[in-house]
Amino acid sequence: MKTLIFTVSIFILTDIHAQVTFDKTIEQQYQDAYDKLPAWLKEKAHEAYKDTAFYVGTVVLTEYIIDTLNKDEVTTKIDFKGDTTPSYNLSFCAGLVKSDTLFIGIGTQFFSQSIQHTIFKNSVRTNYNQYRDNDSIFRTEITNNKTSDLTISAETIHFILNDDKFATDKIIYGYAEIVTRPYFEDAYFFRNGYIKKRLKYKYYFQFKPTKNGT
Repeated sequence: MKTLIFTVSIFILTDIHAQVTFDKTIEQQYQDAYDKLPAWLKEKAHEAYKDTAFYVGTVVLTEYIIDTLNKDEVTTKIDFKGDTTPSYNLSFCAGLVKSDTLFIGIGTQFFSQSIQHTIFKNSVRTNYNQYRDNDSIFRTEITNNKTSDLTISAETIHFILNDDKFATDKIIYGYAEIVTRPYFEDAYFFRNGYIKKRLKYKYYFQFKPTKNGT
C-alpha cells in the first residue's frame, strides 16, 4: 500500500477534464457492486482494512478492456478483438484533500498500473500510469524515445461522487469510466514490433481521505 499512497501525491495535471456529477445514490450502487464480489476477494478487503496506517479504500472493477488499434498488423493467429474482464474484481485506492482539491489514486488489478484523479469543484482530470522495472517498452508517440515509466492523460467519460464536500471524517463513494489516450508498447508478434492500444475502465470506489495542507 505504500506505493499507492505515494502515487496520490505525484499528479501531473493534464488538459483533458470533465464534469463531476454528484449523486447520493452512488453509495448504494457501490454496495451493490461490492456484493457481487466472490467471498475470497471480500476477505482480502477485510484484511486490508486492518492496516489503518495506510487508509486503504476499496475499488470494485466492473469492466476492463484492452482496445488494440493496429489489429491488422498482427503476424500470428492470436485474436485481438479486445480483452474484457467478465467478472467483478477488487483493488484498492487512497485519497488526499489539499486545500479545496481532492486527489484520488487507484491501484488497478495489475500492480504495475495506476489511475490518478484530480477533482477541483465540479471538474475532474485523469491520468494513467504504467511501469515495467528495467524494461523500456512504452512510447506515447511512435517517434518518441522508449520509457519504462509511462504517464498519459485519460478521457473521463463519467465521474460521480456522493458528495461535493471533501471532509476527512467522511467516507467518499464514487464511480468512474475512463478511456486512456492511445500509446505504444513493444510486441514482437506485430509487423512493426509494437502494439498500439488504449485501455477502458469502469469501477466503483470508496475511501476516507487524509489531509495535506490547508
